[in-house]
Amino acid sequence: MSSISNWADFRGTKAKCVMQRLLTNYVDRFHPAAMLSDYLVAPEILESFRLINGSSGVAEAVFRWYGPVVNTDAGFVAEPSTDNVPPQDFIRDVSARSVEEQRFLLRYLNILDTGKPTDDINQLRNWFSTAVWAKEFIRNWFRFRVGMLKFHESMSYVTSQEREQLASTREMPWLRPIHTEIDESLNESLADSNIVIDFESIFFGIISKEIHGAIVANALAKLANALKRTRDPQLTLRQTGDRSHGFDLVLDGERTRLILNDELVNSMLASLFRSPPGPVLRLMIAVKNFVGAMITADPTFVLRNTARDMLSSVVLGRATMRPGLDTLLGTKEYAFNSSLHREWCLQGGALSTLFETATLDDVSATETTLTKLTSNTIVARSKRFYSLVTTPARALESGTRISQFKRMLAAGATKRQAALASRAVSTDFANRGSADDLLTKLIRTTVFLNAALQGLNEVRKVAFTKTGYGGKTTYRGERSKAFWVRGFLGMTSIALIAWFSSTGPRHIEKYEALSTYHKSAYLHFMSIPFADAYLRIPVPFEVGFLFQKLPELAFDFVADLDTSDTELSKNGRFPPTLTHIFKTSFLLNDIPVPTAVSPIVDHMRNQNFFGSEIEPYYFRFRPPAERYFRTTPVFYRTLGEWFQSSPVLIKHYIEGYGGGVARNFIAITDWLAWDSRRFGEKPFPNGWLRATGLAAFKPNPYSGWSRWVEDFRPILEEMIPVCDAFTDRSNRNRRRYLDRYGDNIGWCDFLKQSDNALRRTSPSSRSFDLARDPSVNRTYKEVEIVRMYQSYHRLYRDLYTTYRDNV
Repeated sequence: MSSISNWADFRGTKAKCVMQRLLTNYVDRFHPAAMLSDYLVAPEILESFRLINGSSGVAEAVFRWYGPVVNTDAGFVAEPSTDNVPPQDFIRDVSARSVEEQRFLLRYLNILDTGKPTDDINQLRNWFSTAVWAKEFIRNWFRFRVGMLKFHESMSYVTSQEREQLASTREMPWLRPIHTEIDESLNESLADSNIVIDFESIFFGIISKEIHGAIVANALAKLANALKRTRDPQLTLRQTGDRSHGFDLVLDGERTRLILNDELVNSMLASLFRSPPGPVLRLMIAVKNFVGAMITADPTFVLRNTARDMLSSVVLGRATMRPGLDTLLGTKEYAFNSSLHREWCLQGGALSTLFETATLDDVSATETTLTKLTSNTIVARSKRFYSLVTTPARALESGTRISQFKRMLAAGATKRQAALASRAVSTDFANRGSADDLLTKLIRTTVFLNAALQGLNEVRKVAFTKTGYGGKTTYRGERSKAFWVRGFLGMTSIALIAWFSSTGPRHIEKYEALSTYHKSAYLHFMSIPFADAYLRIPVPFEVGFLFQKLPELAFDFVADLDTSDTELSKNGRFPPTLTHIFKTSFLLNDIPVPTAVSPIVDHMRNQNFFGSEIEPYYFRFRPPAERYFRTTPVFYRTLGEWFQSSPVLIKHYIEGYGGGVARNFIAITDWLAWDSRRFGEKPFPNGWLRATGLAAFKPNPYSGWSRWVEDFRPILEEMIPVCDAFTDRSNRNRRRYLDRYGDNIGWCDFLKQSDNALRRTSPSSRSFDLARDPSVNRTYKEVEIVRMYQSYHRLYRDLYTTYRDNV
């Protein structure tokens, strides 16, 4: 902050700024670190604390590629030694051993670490004397541990004297710097033959936890050193023997207790030592991770997300990015595991990506990693599954950030600065608020909700703050000019080109018929010169809405186009595209619910994520197994017959939890089930578009949903039951309906006739039959099906506009 008075508004119980509290508690964990960094004129504080969010990425780099690493002014570097064997290399050999041998090794290491003998110590010693492979493992492990002490020293956790003493005595506590012994229940866990040991996960968890603790200690030490220079009574550094509150660190070679009289700063620091999630919360997080993996593994999502990242990086990147090209070059570095990619991970840049769920929830000062990961192998294996299926998305997402990392290095930034800048080109997914209450648990268990919040926060930081990372909150900052110029010249110009290509005489009807979802999620180029092709470009969240969708809506109003936005706004209602954008920004559908129960809640409300009915009202007159549309895939109808359940509801649950992977699987199943001898050629063979992800850019030639259906169908579904009840003179609610619906009652005949006409002309069954007609070729089928839907939507438009303009 620029003045002590502003700092007082932020501080402790005197905090008056709701935004500061919101950022600290739920959005940006290290916002107080940014404030302190500015107030104390110590930028290293913010850098050190932000790196904590990247500790798991550092651990992965150490585990996979490097031996011990040390910290320098330029960031982390590998210690140049021929003895550096990456842990993964010698741990992988142990993973191939039998479970019984692995148990013997873990129990023997437990004795070496704790110094506590067991009843079977002689048996273990006899086994160890003949196990050559175990001796080699322990030799490599202790060599690695000795080297890692240099890492701890560089992080200011242990002094040089402590390092030398530990190295000479070969006392290598696994869980240093937490100073806890391995859980006494370890031996009981190892004695349970039903527990499958995930050896790599165990030791990766150990290394992750250790590096996390060292980075935390380093950040606390830098904060303490800066606090020693201030005379602010609210930020007093005190040494005390009281262990009831405060935080331990090593300062000038002495153990010190950090105690601050500031509520928000203490909340930030406490978040670094929060307890691990309990079994229920862990299960809900696991479900969220699974659903996220099923969504992000869809090739269409991969390319759509990549396009959004590329455009966002142009606006949010601190170094100038070339959209498309830089992402591909960075993805090449990732794919070939180049030294640049390894260095980017080692510097903590990887935690900006889909590594969010890799180890972040398991790194905690209060958790005994060995026991937890040994008895929860299903969690570790689910993370490996997550890592496997999200590899394409992670490769392309990382590509954008690796290129930003490279460009920042070329611009003269340190490796640390470059890594942090790369995490900010779209969304820093690893960040999480410091509070640990119900709202925080909701954020942790709702898929993509944290990413959405961090995306909004990232735009705020770049557009309105001086540092671009947080800190001084002003209305103009060093990044403001570049942000607005790039946004308007780059992104808005693309949006206007798309608008003019789609609102000419040939395409205006199609443009005005766009549903709210398609209008808010894409830019539509309905006429590509020289190709007569229809192309759509995914709109980046936050910056795309700001620089592309808002200008597009403004042009709709100026040109007086007949869209839902212009229509409802003229009647004093909020434009539906902006409503949908708001929901999309937070990825919530009216109410926030954890991903684990989201499909259940949607079922109870009979409303899917996009706001449409899951089962139309008229389905209630059908038996459960017959509640499906003619276009509902055969797979769901078959399941409905087996279980005598609604195929539409089965589809809702499978795709609700299975995401894009489930949809692709069903599409492939339907494709394989197609009998060309009985039905002839299959129309619209676009399976290759889904398989490659190009479906993100090329829409279907026809759609069963449009703006006219979206606007008129709810009126029919609300009014038809009312009209049926009103025509029954014995119905006691007739007067209440008349008072409530007024002149709408007079349109009952029109609405009923409209509903009957739309049912008679619905192309659903007719296109279904035509697609299976072996007497005509594919071209004819496609032309006729497109024509059917065009006529259907025109009828919807005519009936709706007649009703709208007269009621």
